[in-house]
Amino acid sequence: MKESCYITSTRTTHKHRKKEIIGPCGPCTFINLIGLKGSFKLEKRLVELGRLKPFYASNISSFILWAKKYKKEIIIYTEDTKMSNGTFKMMFRYENIPKEKQKELKKQAIERYEKIIKENKSKINIIKEKPLKIIDKLLANEYSVAFNMADYFGHSFLTGHLRVCYKKDDKFYYIKDSKEGLMKLTKKEMQKGFSNLKKIGSKQEIIAYKP
Repeated sequence: MKESCYITSTRTTHKHRKKEIIGPCGPCTFINLIGLKGSFKLEKRLVELGRLKPFYASNISSFILWAKKYKKEIIIYTEDTKMSNGTFKMMFRYENIPKEKQKELKKQAIERYEKIIKENKSKINIIKEKPLKIIDKLLANEYSVAFNMADYFGHSFLTGHLRVCYKKDDKFYYIKDSKEGLMKLTKKEMQKGFSNLKKIGSKQEIIAYKP
């Protein structure tokens, strides 16, 4: 029986599809953010529609394409609209891209990304305050919020990961995680995850949706 990464229990895993999809947290995060009925078939469709071709990773351009497909209104926040070197380093590492192919594949990905961003500038806001302040404001206005952070996540190295926050209280932020299921993070843990992004050369991206 396949285990689900969509939030149906307190703990979930990605074991059943490691061989089929590389870096699946983006599509799963969109499913959890919007509240779609998750399935492996849907996830594979999202991967093919939104992946940062020729790579399998996803970023804000993926969420733009997915939201258009499902006619959902999202709000995007990012530190800037350029792709970070940290993102490419992660993709090269996870997808085992030979060094001699990296330059050309990076060029293809940037061209695709920039075209999508140019066509959707009105949906994108530049982050001008601390990410947690933005997340707090969005939660106060009843948005669900997808965000990226970095940690070890069982690896020997820091890596980025997308999660969805759906509410908070005085002690915790309540999270839907495509790997761990339902979980809670403290303010300190959230801030550490944001700080770790800078260590790997990645930037903060926030995607908000009001159910």
